[in-house]
Amino acid sequence: MSSGKSFMAGAATSHNLALAWLVVVSAAAILLWVNGGWFHLELLPVSEHVRSRGLLTVFDWSVFDINSARLRPLSDLVEVVDALMRPRTVRIFGHHASLSLSGVAIAIACPVLFHGALRAMGLSRSEALIFTACFVATIGFLSCFIPYIRPAKRLALLGLCALLFLVFRQIKTPSNRNLAWLCGISFLTLFTDEAGFIYWPIMLLLLATRLRGWWLAVYCAIPAVYLLTAKVLLPPVYNWLGNSGARDGVIAESVVSKLLGSFLSLDFWILACEDLARSVAASLGTLSVPVLLPVLAIAAVGIYALVKRAWVVFVVSLSLFGASFFLSMLDMVNTSRNYMGQWTYYYHSPIAVLTLLWLAATYHWLRPDSKKLQIAATCVIVVISALNMANFYRVNELIRIMHLYPLAQIKPRLYDHENLARRFEALLNAGALPEAEGLRKQFAYYREHPMGTDDYADRLERTFRKTRR
Repeated sequence: MSSGKSFMAGAATSHNLALAWLVVVSAAAILLWVNGGWFHLELLPVSEHVRSRGLLTVFDWSVFDINSARLRPLSDLVEVVDALMRPRTVRIFGHHASLSLSGVAIAIACPVLFHGALRAMGLSRSEALIFTACFVATIGFLSCFIPYIRPAKRLALLGLCALLFLVFRQIKTPSNRNLAWLCGISFLTLFTDEAGFIYWPIMLLLLATRLRGWWLAVYCAIPAVYLLTAKVLLPPVYNWLGNSGARDGVIAESVVSKLLGSFLSLDFWILACEDLARSVAASLGTLSVPVLLPVLAIAAVGIYALVKRAWVVFVVSLSLFGASFFLSMLDMVNTSRNYMGQWTYYYHSPIAVLTLLWLAATYHWLRPDSKKLQIAATCVIVVISALNMANFYRVNELIRIMHLYPLAQIKPRLYDHENLARRFEALLNAGALPEAEGLRKQFAYYREHPMGTDDYADRLERTFRKTRR
């Protein structure tokens, strides 16, 4: 009887400590958001366009993207709603550059769903809380909210967390309701960001034989229904309601052939492995790591899991390779090396989710019996969380300075050329950072072609004013 009470007391203590750590990490994230938020210049045209077109701006696709091959109507809708709501939420958020009702809601929902997925996978309450805190501290998570770039990545993050929650819940307690939600969200995620394309096979592999009969047919039909919607149903709607014409270039053959052609290049595979290694490392507390180390670690765990028939660990290991390589392939459309993507800063942010899922699944599979080893593992995750938060602060400051230079402060307006340049260099030299020279060259370009001008500041301030009729 006494041993049972001791066990319960120990579990309650562990849960309270884990919850306290999550609260600390969340508070730090809020502080970073309040003090480090910024607004990307390329989103200003949307905020200006909605003043005349309102919600119909969603169908003026050229305002969002000159590339008609990308179809992100749900992201466009959220961006339009944010722009329309910005003057109305000044009383809540003030003139903060990146805080919005949708952003706060999604920022809360993602960790809740991720925690739910870990609990359904089999982790204890305290273990799930610790891993969730680590997820909240990642660059991949924070960079989808603290800078306001496009809602696409935060929506894709939300979709991934929701799908993982539903998949592990279906594995634990099968139900038709779970499968209905899974199919619906899988379909909708395809309209948020291109990352949604890789979620579909990942969830199919995780469910394995649990998808059968009619539900298997429905799930397998999702890509076909998406193509029908994107290529046949939506173009006339865009042409009818929008001012940019029919959005009929989605999944164009020229783009697809270019992307698939990258697989024939040895340079692509080298870069893809580098992207995988650096994005996984960035989610585990370090920005500088030998490329082969994470790649070999994931491969070794995956192979061992396959031999031991630990299907979830094997699939998550495989998913890390597949998702990272897929996102690296998408980079080939506009660039070759994506520094921000290698840090999971906005780009490649789903890798942060999959990395923490991989770590949690591996821990759950190989969980040590020794209480001391479990405590040691928990301490390691806590340290990783702290390092992730520090790394995000550094990376966010570097990218913010580049994109807002020479603007140091909007209210009251302050320009500080020299101090910003010195701070940028100090941040670069604060620790090992791959491709630091490439960042210096980028910053040199932005110093010659600054974006943080009076025009940017004036336009941003106008987005907070109500439209006069």
